Amino acid sequence: MKEVKILIQSPELFEAVFNFRDIGGVQTKDGRTVRYRHLYRCGEISHATQHDLQLLDQLELKTILDYRDEEEAIVSPTPSIQGAEYIRISATFTSTLRMNPSLEQLHEQSDTLFTKENFLQAYRQLPFKNPAYRALMDRIVTKDVPLLQHCTAGKDRTGVGTALVYLLLGVDEETIVHEYLQTNAIIDLQQPEWYTHWAATFGHMDGFTYIAKANEECLRTSLQAILETYDSYDTYFFEEFGITKAMQQDVQSYYLK
Repeated sequence: MKEVKILIQSPELFEAVFNFRDIGGVQTKDGRTVRYRHLYRCGEISHATQHDLQLLDQLELKTILDYRDEEEAIVSPTPSIQGAEYIRISATFTSTLRMNPSLEQLHEQSDTLFTKENFLQAYRQLPFKNPAYRALMDRIVTKDVPLLQHCTAGKDRTGVGTALVYLLLGVDEETIVHEYLQTNAIIDLQQPEWYTHWAATFGHMDGFTYIAKANEECLRTSLQAILETYDSYDTYFFEEFGITKAMQQDVQSYYLK
């Protein structure tokens, strides 16, 4: 793969792409480090300015994975990025809760949407039999990178997807949770339009933080569900994605230094 020169470590470099970050630079349990310029995450890029698109072009992306539902993608379509294969596969096809309900749904179903258990149940379901994460793992294994994964906020569906990548690369759970929670610092720094509106309308509800911010209990629920279902993460990756130990070692050799 051609070495990409640009290195984006701050989401503030973008004008209208929220929660963007290179997930490289994280240390694994064996002391290696995830390489920069290979794997990225963010919220929707439908509002990207010309400046933002130029930055994305410089990343020389090969794959863009969009985890949003069809309705979300129709309302806010992902722009074409030269050289990148765009793949949209809903990550919430079986979840009891849409991770980004419309404002109409929020008004009509706020009593049922804003519940802790409802959101935790979605996190329990996300890691299993999920075609979106199968597509992610397929492209990680075949090295169709640089790869960008995104949803709407880049928080829940993308957060779990990123956690799975880190687990495959041998990053420990505490580091994974810490990275996941960086979304909250970014929200506090540059509140996106969706968050400002939701906070003004629904901020008084008890379950608001579960839908509006990254919540540690949610991600830990996903990780716990995996280990309750399988005896190890290695078994999980083999049973869910067909990734053998040898394949995992090959992946780690490529993405770690």
